Amino acid sequence: MKKKKIADLLAFKTNLFEVLIIAVLVALGVNILSSGLVGYFNFSFLQLIIFGILLILLGALVFLRNAHPINSGKYNFEGVVCLDKNTYDLLEIENYHFTEEVSKYIKALCAENRALHKIWSNEPIGVGFPIEGHNSSKTKANNLLIESIEYYVLKMLALHLSAHFQNNSSISDEHLVKLERKNIPEILLGNRFIDLFSKPMEEREQFLDYGPTPSNGKVVYAFGCNGAIFEHFEMILPRGSSIIRENDLSISIITNRFKFSYRPIFNGFNSNLPRRFESLYMGKDFNSISTFQVELAVSVDFFTKSLLTDEGWEYYWWLDSFLEKLEQSFSKKYFLSKISWNQNAAMFLIAENQRQKQINKTPNDHPEG
Repeated sequence: MKKKKIADLLAFKTNLFEVLIIAVLVALGVNILSSGLVGYFNFSFLQLIIFGILLILLGALVFLRNAHPINSGKYNFEGVVCLDKNTYDLLEIENYHFTEEVSKYIKALCAENRALHKIWSNEPIGVGFPIEGHNSSKTKANNLLIESIEYYVLKMLALHLSAHFQNNSSISDEHLVKLERKNIPEILLGNRFIDLFSKPMEEREQFLDYGPTPSNGKVVYAFGCNGAIFEHFEMILPRGSSIIRENDLSISIITNRFKFSYRPIFNGFNSNLPRRFESLYMGKDFNSISTFQVELAVSVDFFTKSLLTDEGWEYYWWLDSFLEKLEQSFSKKYFLSKISWNQNAAMFLIAENQRQKQINKTPNDHPEG
């Protein structure tokens, strides 16, 4: 899947300059030709103006049509989560980063909120249907999972941005803005993971035994009792950027050059892992696990004015690498490819068949002594 949006856009801008030079040369030729046509057909001044405007609009439409694929992109990453049917725990799949983190988030939230733990464990995730105009408890559990994925992407983006800006000598702090918990829009604090994990430790019971905050710094990450999590929320963005929640419930990061939006999708539908994956890789019995499909809808929309500037792109290069990182951490297909599942499963099957063949050998298969 091609996700080099900024690289594509800048390449398009370079080609656009060459096209403009050619257009000027063609325009000069057309102008000479049109002078002859005007004299031949004897067009009036008003007719010439109308005809010229129509040609300009036609050219603009062709340009915008060709620029649109470069100017925007939509992606849909598909992943899975696994639920233990007996304990209702969300299971970690080793080396599948998305499941490792989200499982940890769910456990941490439930450790601090008994009411949410009851929602999660009494009627766990699955297909939920409204009953008499009220949301079923399954739908409430589904919403918890969706919120955990929202937090997962937002936290990954915050870490990615920090790494990008701190390791780039061409970046100036005066062109950056730092968003912390106090800057988070109230509507985003409706996400229970964002609200709880960024809440100061001194206000949380699970961290009563935690030592004092260092006088020469700040705590950015800590574990409390029963797996509770504190994560200092900090997101560095180009100056003029903002974070909002859209009407379709997606979260958007709006910069001066583009808008990046994402929305987790979970409807409680079951999914499948490769045959024998549960037993061979996870060490679990197939019938003890429920596997569910999760999706992440991502869109990138560049503003038209981004085509008109060449400077300052070093503050936005993080987009291409983040899209790639997001796919690598979330996609089930990428995860299975990373662990070379097909090759390893085939090797195990060959070894198992050879072992079974040895077990099934009869005494007659051996030479007599």
